[in-house]
Amino acid sequence: MQVATALVLLLAANTTFNGFPRLLSIMARNGHAPRLCLRLGDRLAFSNGTIALAAAAAVLFAAFAGRTDALIPLYAVGVFVAFTFSQVGMVVHWWRRRDEHWRRSMLLNGVGAAVSAVVFVVAAVTKFGHGAWVALVLIALLVLIAWNASSVPAWRGPGHNAR
Repeated sequence: MQVATALVLLLAANTTFNGFPRLLSIMARNGHAPRLCLRLGDRLAFSNGTIALAAAAAVLFAAFAGRTDALIPLYAVGVFVAFTFSQVGMVVHWWRRRDEHWRRSMLLNGVGAAVSAVVFVVAAVTKFGHGAWVALVLIALLVLIAWNASSVPAWRGPGHNAR
């Protein structure tokens, strides 16, 4: 059981460090994150996104004194929010593309979104007092920052006017 849990956590961490910098670069291209996140590093990775993620992880690790029992509720809420949003994004993708078998794919992703959303709500409610509230507050703050960032000229780069 411990080996399986370790492998799941390793896979999740690897996925996060591969996907988040790319997502941050897309957000930067659309004006919702600093343009600094568009730069590719020496290894053709978005290094600034990786550094930002590592710094955030280090801050959380230090803030919770490395206690995994306190960090797990944050992890659970964050993972299932991400799963839910990615499944909803795929539903939108299939709705717009309407390729062959789009209905089946959209239905499958819709079921995935619904299941992930239910697990998210259950985890958020049952673990709220154990620290899940921190993840909910951080997610809300990040959404607000990204939403308002497109109106900050410095984030959009030179030559862009604020909305």
